[in-house]
Amino acid sequence: MKNFFLFSLLILFMSCEKPQIVAIEDETSNENHAKLGSYRFNFYKNLAFHHAPIFYQDVDRTSIAGSSNAGLGGKSDYISRYDFDGDKNTNNNWENLAGKRPSAVGYFSVAETETHYYILYAFYHARDWDDAPWWREDSHENDMEGILMAVWKNNARYGELEAAITVFHKDFYSYKKNGHHWTSGAESVDGELSFQWHNDISRAEFSSEAKGHGIKAYSKQKPGGSDYVVYKPSVTTRGVPRDPYDRNVPYKLEHLIGAGKLWNLRNDSRIFDGAAFVGDNYKRNAANPPWGWNDHNDQMPGGAMAYKPAELFKNYFDTKWSNVSTKYIHNPYLNIP
Repeated sequence: MKNFFLFSLLILFMSCEKPQIVAIEDETSNENHAKLGSYRFNFYKNLAFHHAPIFYQDVDRTSIAGSSNAGLGGKSDYISRYDFDGDKNTNNNWENLAGKRPSAVGYFSVAETETHYYILYAFYHARDWDDAPWWREDSHENDMEGILMAVWKNNARYGELEAAITVFHKDFYSYKKNGHHWTSGAESVDGELSFQWHNDISRAEFSSEAKGHGIKAYSKQKPGGSDYVVYKPSVTTRGVPRDPYDRNVPYKLEHLIGAGKLWNLRNDSRIFDGAAFVGDNYKRNAANPPWGWNDHNDQMPGGAMAYKPAELFKNYFDTKWSNVSTKYIHNPYLNIP
């Protein structure tokens, strides 16, 4: 009986212990850190890392005469930082890519309502390119596509992923986790999410096409052929693919929000012209950051993935069987808090 009593006390003590937070190593923004507080700031980073996806990047190594080898043997399909070349001028990234080995990052931000976390992931490419005869008309400097996840605040430390919406150029596609009640709303659900275990975490899988880099769930879009790269989240490491067949390239999460980060640089004319990246190769200023993403026919305002993620999910899905609040506890794009 005494052993049972001591064991019960031990379990009670462990259940009351504050969860351990292991902060992601990043260029920490003092501004963002001070605003949120240390624990909450680190919690959001760990939340984003916990749900960071396995990212399949299709690669095309072809080129055609006169295209200036737009694909660079596959390198034009590798993800990177927007300032991989060491400067903040995005209108020279097309030219500078040839002489660089860009390392892999995934940008992120977090919004929180009373019921859900909304985690936005954005992936940058220096070139959106084509190898068709009309490649000049279809290519442009800079490219950014992404994923928005809805994570239910259940009893688990980092909640449970319920659904996701991806950016595929001028269209958004919606996916749900098997077994959840969310069904088609104003937009049809496009499929179910698939998952892969990685370092003891079940991570959703997504796939980016070659050249144009539109993203869909892996269950609906798989790389064509054997030349593709698989990116996996890392706490500390920005990897560079060894070749277009590398299946284990780490990518590091970096903030979209904070001093020196992309959102805070949105008025920097070297990087942005309104809600578009500055790019002067072929189609001008043709790529958007998250606050400029827009589905061309969903009746939601442009930038909803950033400004109104809860409203976007309630529009795309019929959530009547779930409690989905639109009251924000934290939304950095609306300056809440």
